[in-house]
Amino acid sequence: MSLTKPRPDYPKWFSVEIANRMLPLVRAIATDISEQQELVDTLAQRLKRLTGEKKPSKRTDADYTDEIKEFRRELELERAKLMGFKHEASRLGIIAREPAGHFDFPTLIDGHNAELCWILGEPEVLYWHHVDEPISARKPLVAEAGTNTENGASEHRWSSDNQ
Repeated sequence: MSLTKPRPDYPKWFSVEIANRMLPLVRAIATDISEQQELVDTLAQRLKRLTGEKKPSKRTDADYTDEIKEFRRELELERAKLMGFKHEASRLGIIAREPAGHFDFPTLIDGHNAELCWILGEPEVLYWHHVDEPISARKPLVAEAGTNTENGASEHRWSSDNQ
């Protein structure tokens, strides 16, 4: 089984209830991703500074080159760990987005593909957006989840069918 394919025991589409039940595990993955992303960013900045600086006068070219090579190896190792955390989310059927700590749960709203949206630090899944919309397009679930049709509002239907 490919690391990027969802596990068969997780739904293809998530209901709000299922997404919220998964949050303890997703929070742990989100924390790992956020911390690892911060480490990778820090290492990448250090490497950029290191390769942009002149070699200190007391060091040989070989020592300096070896240090840069070792630093690059460390950065690649940490990037691989970051990708591992993102694959872990993917195997659950959810999508790890940028910025780190932003996750989307595929869903159906009124029969259309959409994504329930959660960001690390939020107490539960509270937002959704259409597929391929940016994070800035998030809409509150409460406002969109449907109200009494007597008031003229249309009722939205959530699906958790494993299609």
